[in-house]
Amino acid sequence: MDQDIGPEAPADPAAAAFEALRREIASLGATLPAVVTRAAPEQWAWPEKSAARVLHRDIWSAGERMLATADPDRWRELQTAGRIVGWNRAAHAQCARTSQKAKPAKH
Repeated sequence: MDQDIGPEAPADPAAAAFEALRREIASLGATLPAVVTRAAPEQWAWPEKSAARVLHRDIWSAGERMLATADPDRWRELQTAGRIVGWNRAAHAQCARTSQKAKPAKH
């Protein structure tokens, strides 16, 4: 029983060279965008924008999705912590104002 293991190597040396070049270009096409993305300045956020594009979301919701997928328990803890901060926002603001008033003036 014959198994199909892919295209046979071309008998023509020029065709073989062309096939090798085609494979190199395909390999470069697969790795070059990733290299360029990593070389871009961090503030351009290309990897993050790319991930958001793949997930069909804006960057914020893509990040939330990745966090929730990577570690669901920690994501739930983060959500809970956010709610606690929200519930106590007014008390925290009042505390900050009080502490500012209590500080001695700097000269």
